[in-house]
Amino acid sequence: MDRGERYRYINVARGIAIICVVAGHAQFPEYMWRVVSFFHVPIFFFLSGYFYKESYAHEPLILIRKRLRSLYLPFIGYQLFFLLFHNVFFRLHLYSKNIPITGDDVRYYAPIDFVYAVADILTFGCTQQIIWGFWFLQSLFTVAMMFLFISWLTAKKFGSNEGLRAIMVLATCFAGVVLAKYGVSLPRALVTSLICIVFFYAGFLYRRKENVIPINTMGFLCAVLVIAVSVLLYDEHVGVANHQFGRFPYFVVNSLLGIYAVFYLSKLIAARFACSALAFVGANSLHILALHMLCFRLVAYSQIHLLKYPSDWLSMYPVIDSSRGWWIAYTAAGVGLPALLCYVSRHGREALVKTLSWKKF
Repeated sequence: MDRGERYRYINVARGIAIICVVAGHAQFPEYMWRVVSFFHVPIFFFLSGYFYKESYAHEPLILIRKRLRSLYLPFIGYQLFFLLFHNVFFRLHLYSKNIPITGDDVRYYAPIDFVYAVADILTFGCTQQIIWGFWFLQSLFTVAMMFLFISWLTAKKFGSNEGLRAIMVLATCFAGVVLAKYGVSLPRALVTSLICIVFFYAGFLYRRKENVIPINTMGFLCAVLVIAVSVLLYDEHVGVANHQFGRFPYFVVNSLLGIYAVFYLSKLIAARFACSALAFVGANSLHILALHMLCFRLVAYSQIHLLKYPSDWLSMYPVIDSSRGWWIAYTAAGVGLPALLCYVSRHGREALVKTLSWKKF
């Protein structure tokens, strides 16, 4: 598999995953949510591990700089942007007063609140309700740093002992499971990070053995069958953000099977169809994650006017009403509008560069 083909199917996988994330936030039907919730977050940790290089253990600053650039800077950029408009959005009823952020009820900010919020943001803290999904960037950064530290330690002290690295990863995951079981909550999504390191490691191992692990129709059908049977037999809700895993082995197995199914579909789509739109969505998944809740407000506004709901329902989080197919409208807006903005922005920059180059010539 050449590099271009690999990146194409990986972006398709990201596209499928971010659509599932947005649809989940749009509160699509329960039976669909119970299937998708197994893999729609773990797959992003898996993909991050997929791109981890063994050389980072010997040159850790390379990965640290990459993750600061790809995760930390977008995090503070979007958080500060939404912080700038916090009071405007609050007055427009875009924020719910009944959903706490950082332990406090959402309120109209005084000047000192902005100072505290900036300090929180710069230390990787989520402060803005409408972009609360960015807890994931906190967690993904933490997982990458934990795995880097484990890899550096085993390489430096024990000569890259893979067995020891596996033990340390599993021990880290187990610690997170125990903390979640007893209801312990740690700042900066740390409990989730401890647990999800196992998916990061799985992605790293898969990259090593990708050429010998069969991704085929039979495996896909078996994965779908096992997940379907699991959903029917066990009435357990899964929520990675709030540490709802039910029986943890059951969660891990079904998550990996879900990731397998997404990879099968991604390779199939990338090989047989023109998938530029889906790949573009995947390549811009971070921006979709950042903006989809804001785009949901447009659909909510439409519901208020069409269905004569009270105007203050605009603050209902994450959606007003997802029944009667409205979740499809929320999903379409949450994915399509940010993707369109990214498309216009990219082509606008390209046109500007060409114009400036022509004038210079």
